[in-house]
Amino acid sequence: MQVIMKKIIVLNKLEFHRISPLGTSIQERLDFSSVQINTIGSACNYGVYLGKPFLGYLVDNHSARRVCFASSVLIFFGFSFLALTYERLLPPSFILCAFYLLCTGVASSGAFSAGSIMFLGSLFLIVVPAPSHVSTAIESGSDNSIPVDSDPSRVKGLTTEQTPLLNKNTSTSHIIVEDNEPDIGGWQLLHNKDAISLILVLVLLAGTGLMYINNVGTIIETLYHASPAHPSHPYLFPTTLNADIKKLQSFHVSLLSICSCIGRILIGPLSDIAKNSFNLSRICSLIFAGVWLFCGNLLALLWVRDMNQLWIVTTCIGLGFGILYGVAPTTCSEYFGSKRFGFNWGLISCFPALGAQGFNLLFGYNNDFHRDHCKGAECYNFAFYFSSIGCFISIYIAYRWFTKVQKQREHIEH
Repeated sequence: MQVIMKKIIVLNKLEFHRISPLGTSIQERLDFSSVQINTIGSACNYGVYLGKPFLGYLVDNHSARRVCFASSVLIFFGFSFLALTYERLLPPSFILCAFYLLCTGVASSGAFSAGSIMFLGSLFLIVVPAPSHVSTAIESGSDNSIPVDSDPSRVKGLTTEQTPLLNKNTSTSHIIVEDNEPDIGGWQLLHNKDAISLILVLVLLAGTGLMYINNVGTIIETLYHASPAHPSHPYLFPTTLNADIKKLQSFHVSLLSICSCIGRILIGPLSDIAKNSFNLSRICSLIFAGVWLFCGNLLALLWVRDMNQLWIVTTCIGLGFGILYGVAPTTCSEYFGSKRFGFNWGLISCFPALGAQGFNLLFGYNNDFHRDHCKGAECYNFAFYFSSIGCFISIYIAYRWFTKVQKQREHIEH
């Protein structure tokens, strides 16, 4: 049941990929500018990322089920108020729309964090009976009873099974946490060079990925009207055009979600193989994610000129984004410890929202400035110059971090 609920929570989190095509519909219906609609999309990102430290603390120290229930209620009201605003039953204010999506973002992050803790807890929970020095008797429907000693291994006449997860020579104090596991958190985390490297990589890579995810609907609409096969004016035959555009937007959003899911699934075993078989740090997976995102942004900048080519960009960015968020939490736990993982990962996850805000505003301002005298890729190319540079810088940072860690490993081995 918890596996099923985990999948439902993940599907709800992926629903935010639909903000982009929904954003173009909201923009047209409520007459918002590109900057305003990007602010609304960024508010959702702020909710997802900035609420993680507080939510991680709540999940670590309080009931995860209560957090999950409260999150489900908040998601319901957030999307309901947004729908009422779209139908003009509530004031059409972009600030209110941003607030609604901010709440749903916080709620989605809380549900995902709580669901992750409950799901992982069900996988790794080991129930150990409390020791007792008093022998007890088990009634079996007759007067015969079987004495049960406090040590199960000394019970005669009963078959026992020893779990391979526990070593006979391992004390209970070492079952969960090893002595050499790092324990870095709080202000010490923000002054750690490895943490700073991870934060910079996430800011640049996640920022560029979220820029594309939030604006793919606008890119599709721009390329659609620039194609010779379609009328260039966006309001000519609006019924047919809007239906075709919505189908294309839904296709690319689905492709983003599928590729992101594939990236998250594959990078786990691949990073384990790289670490255990080739002694490569998991940081190489961050470089791998950066290469996918860099290729996607570079193709959008230099190659894509019509709708038939855009799916390749969507595939690259979806895979890169999935790989990034598939390996980054594991990297955080591996380098900074699992004792305060909820708070540490929540704190680090705040920073990608800043990168998303910067790249989204850059895309929005550029689109508003050129929308009256541009056509096709000319309307957004400027933003992809900066996103491509950001991806390249992140790859360089991750590579320097990777080489430093590999040299430290070689020094320890020799």
